[in-house]
Amino acid sequence: MDKILKRFRELIGGNRKNNIKEIKYFSPTEQKTIPNGSYYQRGGFIGECVKNSKSFITDNYEYLIDVNGNLTEAIHHKQYGLIDYRGGIIVFSTDVNSVEISKNRIINWAKQKLMTLKNRFFSKKRLSNIISDYNLDKNKELGGKKFQSYIGAFSIGKFFSGRYFDDNGDVYDENSQTIEVNGISSEGLIFLAEEICKEFQQETVLVKDLNLNKIFLVNPDKSDDYDLSGLNKKV
Repeated sequence: MDKILKRFRELIGGNRKNNIKEIKYFSPTEQKTIPNGSYYQRGGFIGECVKNSKSFITDNYEYLIDVNGNLTEAIHHKQYGLIDYRGGIIVFSTDVNSVEISKNRIINWAKQKLMTLKNRFFSKKRLSNIISDYNLDKNKELGGKKFQSYIGAFSIGKFFSGRYFDDNGDVYDENSQTIEVNGISSEGLIFLAEEICKEFQQETVLVKDLNLNKIFLVNPDKSDDYDLSGLNKKV
């Protein structure tokens, strides 16, 4: 009954589902909670989670963006003042398997395959366009609050060597597409993750926030009740 009432409130516009989920145990297996076994088993599980959380490859400076919005040669970030905010890494799949595009099963399958091909062959161009739109947007909001944040550098590649299974069984691993963005706040990182999630037709994307040293799952449905203010500090 509680689940039915919760779903009803979501449908009528009340108490929207939070679209940002912090991951407490970043396990490389499908185990989501700490095991109830011996101290040895529990310690091993936590050790695996810690090791997996260190599988993000950071400080990848492929493209720098100057004050006019032009891409420039990658030089160390300290010369560009990007250390105010460390930004983070967004991990996602280019395959479209879970999102329903059409009610017709055959048409849905065909459109998913076409979208997957589009994602794979044009991912760099589409990510570059998302970043350009992000920097041009003067009215960015998260949780109903406006914020200002500018992406000063970014890299696109394979920057996650670990593994994580989301609640749907989808896996993030070394084959996943990743983008590291530098110079933006936690609010900006979550906002960007939502936009990437929508653009690439993903149910969720994995986010490593280097400002807070936290890991999130983010879906494209913007939440009105999630507030990062007070958490995000320049480091």
